[in-house]
Amino acid sequence: MSNILKVGEKQKFISSSKVLSDKDGVYEVEITVNPALQKEIYEALYKEKSKNVEIQGFRKGHAPRELVEPKIYSELVEDLVNLMLTYSVSEFISELKDRLVVGRPVLTDYKFSVVETPITFKVKLYTVKPFKLPDFNKIKQALKSKLKKIEVSDSEVEEALKQLYEQWASKAKKEEKEKFPEPSDEWVKQLKLPEVKDIKSLKEQIKHDILHHKEHEQAQSLLNEALDRILKQVKVKLPEEYIASQVEKEYKAQEQNVSKYGITLEKYLNYYKKTPEQFKEELKEQVQRRLLEELFWAQYINDRNVQVDLKDPKDHVFLNYAAAALRIPPDAEINQLILSEIIRMARLYKALEYLKAELGLHSHINLDEERKNRKKAGEEAGVQEATANKDTDSAQKADQGQENKDAKPKILIPGQDE
Repeated sequence: MSNILKVGEKQKFISSSKVLSDKDGVYEVEITVNPALQKEIYEALYKEKSKNVEIQGFRKGHAPRELVEPKIYSELVEDLVNLMLTYSVSEFISELKDRLVVGRPVLTDYKFSVVETPITFKVKLYTVKPFKLPDFNKIKQALKSKLKKIEVSDSEVEEALKQLYEQWASKAKKEEKEKFPEPSDEWVKQLKLPEVKDIKSLKEQIKHDILHHKEHEQAQSLLNEALDRILKQVKVKLPEEYIASQVEKEYKAQEQNVSKYGITLEKYLNYYKKTPEQFKEELKEQVQRRLLEELFWAQYINDRNVQVDLKDPKDHVFLNYAAAALRIPPDAEINQLILSEIIRMARLYKALEYLKAELGLHSHINLDEERKNRKKAGEEAGVQEATANKDTDSAQKADQGQENKDAKPKILIPGQDE
């Protein structure tokens, strides 16, 4: 879809919600979508899709609606339901303040009759209560004694230079190799490397790259140790239903994997002298570890208010990492949901660097600068909030207490060219 009308700029997707149950980390809610917005989105979808409908006797996209709509109605309804459910759940989760959501929402029992009647559906969320992070200063002190001074020897630089030359020679033409039988200043010049003009500057660049790699390796190793220490101190009640479902899911995946080799999982486990129950217990430990780590990062990002600014060049590296991790092509059409996922992942990458800096490890983040920027952003947000509150009060007085919908951020429907 392309050029879908912008809708929902001043409206919420959810009209009402009702809690059905809230027990043992399982939070079930029934949601009713905004009927006015539902109708508006349907019309936007119709306008977009009708452009490509061909009806004999009419120019493409110019046939009467009574002829066009029946041909694309089922497709319109499917897209409408998917959009309303997806955006409503996203909106609901974004407004939860008293819990962290883990895993994917489970949507059931959606009801749709006609466009004018609001869609209702149920959503099951797996949640945990916010928790207190451990004392990072103690962990920092424990890591401090393991931090080693990183050095790069001349022999390491020479070996890397030799490998670089050999790699070049393996692809070079015969006359080129005869012209440059060994590394030299002239050979370096034809490589056309940025800010590298001779052997001396090339060796300096190689040394810098090796040093950076070693620093990264040491930081990653110590970060893994720190995470082990942190997760042992995280005290939170995990939703057992979610863990059980993930264990079962992974068990079935393993069954499918080994079946490709013509054997059953039981026979495979028997070879390693394990029972299915023992294997499931191992899977449970792995699932719990991953869940604890996911929860830690969610709580850490919230506590440290780790934000990613689309306009800040320093944050572009995290956005690029996120887009690559999500396998989003450079020419992909980005809608609001995809953008939200990219930002969510980018905040995680930035939080990783932030934690390394907080633990005294090699990091690409300057903590003092980040704190100053966050303080400034908070002050600006406070001014904006005060202004918004004044506008809200005025609107409420003029509108007899109706909701001020102008405070809703812009929402783009998939396909919007922005």
